[in-house]
Amino acid sequence: MLADGTINCDCIEGYAVRLLNNGISTVFINGTNGESLSLSLEERRSLAEAWLRAASGAMTVMVHVGHNAIPDAVELARHAGQIGVAAIAAMAPSYFRPSSEEKLVEFFQPIAAAAPNTPFYFYHIPHRSGVSVNVDRFLHSASQCIPNLEGIKYTHNDLVEFGLCQGKWGKRYRFLFGYDELMFHALSLGASGFIGSTFNLIPQTYCRLVDAFFEGDMFSARETSILIGRFVMLMRSQGLLSYGKKLMSVFDVDCGEVRRPLDSVCQDRFQKLLDEIAALPLVDNVSSIGAGSPLPIGSLNQSVSSNAGR
Repeated sequence: MLADGTINCDCIEGYAVRLLNNGISTVFINGTNGESLSLSLEERRSLAEAWLRAASGAMTVMVHVGHNAIPDAVELARHAGQIGVAAIAAMAPSYFRPSSEEKLVEFFQPIAAAAPNTPFYFYHIPHRSGVSVNVDRFLHSASQCIPNLEGIKYTHNDLVEFGLCQGKWGKRYRFLFGYDELMFHALSLGASGFIGSTFNLIPQTYCRLVDAFFEGDMFSARETSILIGRFVMLMRSQGLLSYGKKLMSVFDVDCGEVRRPLDSVCQDRFQKLLDEIAALPLVDNVSSIGAGSPLPIGSLNQSVSSNAGR
């Protein structure tokens, strides 16, 4: 975002280049990290179009189209389908909430139907939406009436449920895991992809975890997982969205500030955070960003599947 709070699409091309250069080939936009529920419909449409232009066929673009108002979500889904995104996703409504899995499916039906040829994902994020459903029951109901249902963006730390659903439904649906610090655990349960906010910040470290896991080097995978956990906890201790966005400026992607009611960044706290991050032996070259190094103000405005490229 620009200093006056308006959307800045000009930084997206450089943002896409950074992701591609670090092994990330899929972006998930207009989600939590993208502050989607603080944006207007026009802003969300403009961002989707800007990301498709920046992708230039080299990246896969997935778009969150969820909204508390069904007509607005339908409009966003229709637009996403028309411009040719690879997939759409929607969170559960967060104010008037569905009373059952079946009612949630009814909410999603017209949204998914607005882009019938585009794969649809349920963006399950109960700690944000306040809607905690049984994913197995949801899939049982949705499988009967949402023909373009592709899977679940599972941003929850219930690994038991995740593993059970992966075992039961994994041959039919994709489960994209969204709890960054639990990537190692989700890999062991058969996750078919990942979507994470902090993939923007330390993508090479996450790629190393995935590579070590599939190489059978469980020691390196576990140690990398512990480092990632420490990094994520440091970010969350300050405010992942605000401080994560500012940290992007270190990597020459200046995305501006967050929108209210999110808190802006305190420079002293940010410098302390940089020093703590620099002390972590991460794969990404972040060791030089601490020790009092001067930094511009910056921020991140898209939720990246940085997820997903792996």
